[in-house]
This record gives sequence, C-alpha cells and structure tokens, in this order.
Amino acid sequence: MPAPTSDRRQSGRRLLRGVAGTVAVAVTTVGLADLLHGLASRRRLGTGPSPSAEAQRTAAQRTAAQRTGAQRTGAQRTGAQRTGAQADGTRADGAQADSGAGVGVGAGVGSGPEADRRAQVVLVLGFPANRRGSLRPLQRWRTEIGVRSLEPGGDSLLIFSGGGPAGAPTEAETMAAYARDVLGVPAHRIRLETSAKSTWENIAFSLPWLEPARTIAIASDPLHAARGRLYLHRQRPDLATRLVPADDYRPFDHWRLKVPTAVYAVTRPPMRRLRARLYPPA
Repeated sequence: MPAPTSDRRQSGRRLLRGVAGTVAVAVTTVGLADLLHGLASRRRLGTGPSPSAEAQRTAAQRTAAQRTGAQRTGAQRTGAQRTGAQADGTRADGAQADSGAGVGVGAGVGSGPEADRRAQVVLVLGFPANRRGSLRPLQRWRTEIGVRSLEPGGDSLLIFSGGGPAGAPTEAETMAAYARDVLGVPAHRIRLETSAKSTWENIAFSLPWLEPARTIAIASDPLHAARGRLYLHRQRPDLATRLVPADDYRPFDHWRLKVPTAVYAVTRPPMRRLRARLYPPA
C-alpha cells in the first residue's frame, strides 16, 4: 500500500511549507516594522543652524496667535470638564488661565511652566486610556520611553500631554501616575498638559514648557515621535533646532506594538488623502 504513505508525505511537506511561509511572512513583517521605527527614531532632529532673529520673531508671533486660539479652546473645554469634576476639587482638567496654551494640572505634580532655563524637557505624547481609566500597552510603552529619556539632572522635566472626556482621568494624568507611582519619577519633575486632543495640539499646548529648555526630546513610539518633531518644526522652527533623540528605539523591543503602529503610520497619509477626496470641505 505505497499510495497512502506517499499521500501522507506530500501532506506533511505541504504543511511544512505552509508553516515555513507563515513564519517567513511574520518575521519579514516584524523586521520591516522594526526597521521603520529605527529609521524614524533619528528623523527630524535639531541638527540645523540656529534661526535668525527675524525667524525667531516670526515664530514668536505665530506662537502668540496659537496661544490665543488655544486659550479660547481650553476655556471652553474647562467649562465642560468642570461640570463632571469631583466636588472635593482634587482634579482640575482643562486650561489654567495663568499658564497659557491650554495647560492643565493634576494632583501631585507641578502646574505652570517655569521661566528659568532648564537643561532638558521630555515631552511624552498621550494616548487614550481605556474606559476604566487604566493604562493601555501603548501608554506604558510611551511612558517608559519618556522616563528612560529623562536626564538625571534635577532641573529636567517630564511633560505629559493629552486630554480626555469630561469627568474621566486624562491621558496625561493616567500616564503620569504610572511614571510616578510605578517607575519612580519624583512628582516635582512631572508636569501635565490636559487639554490636547491631537498630536498637533500636544505640541502647541506644550510650547510654554519647551521654550525655556536647552534640549527637547519628544517621547512616543518612534514613528509617532517623528511626526511630533515634524509638527514642532512647523510650529516653532526656532525650538526645533534644540531637538535631541529620545531613547525610543531598541531593536525588536515591543515588537507586538511596533507592527500595528508601523501599519498605521504607513497607511495614514493615503487614508487622509482618500478621506479628503470622499468628504471635501464645504
């Protein structure tokens, strides 16, 4: 009965080829995602020359205009957030009138930006928490990147930026609590910006803390951080000259998160163009 044995052998070979092909596709996908993150981690850093005085004045005027709009937006959000706030006043989401650019505060951390020149500021870009207010894996990753990017000097600051729905913990508060309570960052080195709803606003609303910094690191997954650096170049090219790398890339670290974030980064531009064509502005 040679036929059944031959059939089993052929089935086994097909199975092995299928498994080998699946493994090859998986390894290639992970490798490409890791490569994209590695390349992005060194893009759009502050290697250019210092801007001229005229460029600095233009950038300052642009920032003032952004702050005016941000303060209006922050004031509107504050009214909505205060409606759902706790009666004991332990949280205050939204913008603070004296700190500018939609800046919010959280319990146990500092509030407004300091006027003195600081050695380093690390800006951690937020990501929404789940409905229970607990951390998502991507939030943990971004927070860990921010913490390990922080220089040991006492005058360095860790800024968490990200808002949230009224009456719920903001992205910034959730991630800052993890940095403080689990990763051991002292509360006096943490600041919160709790109004931003997008990456563009993460940058715009955090400018008051970035301005006095000698160096600026933007902490997130490498592809997202590169987009944040691009936005800083567009909003404040004078501050973008101070950009330094964050400790955001380690080979094959968090590869389960690198794959979906790489897919998102690659597909985001064409999807935005398609959406613009399908739903043109009125």
